[in-house]
Amino acid sequence: ESERPGLQLIQQLAIQSDEDFPEHPEMLRFVGTKDVQALVLASASGCDLRVYSFSPRSPSPVGPLMQLLRLAPAGSSAIARLEVDKTEHRTLAASFTNRNCFILLPLVQGWSTSSRIAFPFAQRFGACAPCSHHALMTALSLKKTIKDLFLYRATRAVDQDGKWNIVVHQLPENMVRPQEAKLKVEVKPPEQKLKVEVK
Repeated sequence: ESERPGLQLIQQLAIQSDEDFPEHPEMLRFVGTKDVQALVLASASGCDLRVYSFSPRSPSPVGPLMQLLRLAPAGSSAIARLEVDKTEHRTLAASFTNRNCFILLPLVQGWSTSSRIAFPFAQRFGACAPCSHHALMTALSLKKTIKDLFLYRATRAVDQDGKWNIVVHQLPENMVRPQEAKLKVEVKPPEQKLKVEVK
């Protein structure tokens, strides 16, 4: 029998541990749907993130490092699980297995290879209990006539030993949606520093 052809190597990216990224990477997520996406490389704890531009049609798909994010202080015992909106693919969520909260990060509007930052907002929300697994999707809301973001979390019941609940969250009105995640750069006179203001 003739040997089957192996996978073709397109690009190889070397990642080294340093003080900004002390753990080895264990999770990989893609945020966005167009020609340029955000490639999120997460540490074993899920709390240290490197964000690269990613162009699927390019001969070298993985672009430069665009952003470093830390969702918990250095040395923290927090463990996060990352998921992306299953329908719109424009929001990254981190739910913690040992903390009563979750974090939502909308991809900046107009994300491209020339963008200066991928996730201008990190929005923290309290929860009734930690969770082991979660998923999020944009769907039509029964309360409103427009689509909204829903978060599904698997949590252990406090009052029932060995029982698990699936908790569904509809995100509050004051949450910053992807279409609102704009980065405004205001240039001041030369003697003043560049001010970055998010809206």
